[in-house]
Amino acid sequence: MSNLVVPKIKIVDIIQIGTVVRDLQKTVDNYWATFGIGPWQIVRMELPILREVTLRGKPVEASMLAAIAQSGSIQLELIQPLEGPSI
Repeated sequence: MSNLVVPKIKIVDIIQIGTVVRDLQKTVDNYWATFGIGPWQIVRMELPILREVTLRGKPVEASMLAAIAQSGSIQLELIQPLEGPSI
């Protein structure tokens, strides 16, 4: 057994959780069927709405689909990259 001491991180409030997904619609349907989370607002994010995007500190052009739903006090955001570089 290790004597490694891991410092505690104090989390005050979690208000949003973002997750990158391969198939937005499939994931939205699964969250609804499995957890009852919804309704979802789905929006395509691209120019001119989505601007000043950076990846590793450099400007890039990219587009994505985003779905947002509320679960209690936490907002869930699902992101499906469409075009351009992405993490």
